[in-house]
Amino acid sequence: MRATRGFTIIEVLIAMAILAIAMTTLLGTQSRSVVQNDHARHLTVASLLAHDQMLAIETRLLKDGFQVDTETDRGRFKQREYDDFQWEVIIEPVDLEPEDLASQLQGQLLGTGDEEGTLSGSNAINAQLPSMLGMVTMMIQSMTEQRIRRVTLAVTWEDLKGKHAFTLRQFIVLMEPPEGEGTINTGTLSPGGITP
Repeated sequence: MRATRGFTIIEVLIAMAILAIAMTTLLGTQSRSVVQNDHARHLTVASLLAHDQMLAIETRLLKDGFQVDTETDRGRFKQREYDDFQWEVIIEPVDLEPEDLASQLQGQLLGTGDEEGTLSGSNAINAQLPSMLGMVTMMIQSMTEQRIRRVTLAVTWEDLKGKHAFTLRQFIVLMEPPEGEGTINTGTLSPGGITP
């Protein structure tokens, strides 16, 4: 009768080496998965906190009105589970360059190069257009400075991989004119033309 033969030590060592390489690869993949999952969780929390903070800022601005100059503020989220998240906000007036605005309006109305504009061919309007554009540009710039703010909110947090940030930008518009600002009478359209 023949004796059953077992594995040699070389075969066992080769099998152990293959198993060790496979386990190392699997553990590395699992480790990266845990880190990515943690980053995704932090990013989701940061976006929700940013949205909540932006709503609070918008509510305050619409209630209290705008400051003339740029405002900045910062803080931490007060909820215990989010104390490692911080926020910083910059609220700034929207700056329109009058020359750029006037040239864009003029290009739209009179055309540029080979393209005709809305009012091309009317010499009477072409002669008055620069002064009209100057007045319109000043009105638009004044209304923009008083009624529109760009809000940039950054939520930051730190983990094992370093510091991270989630930034949210939004324009907030005051629909009602601020105190002391006159309203603009746009008139109404009637069969006989525009009446004030």
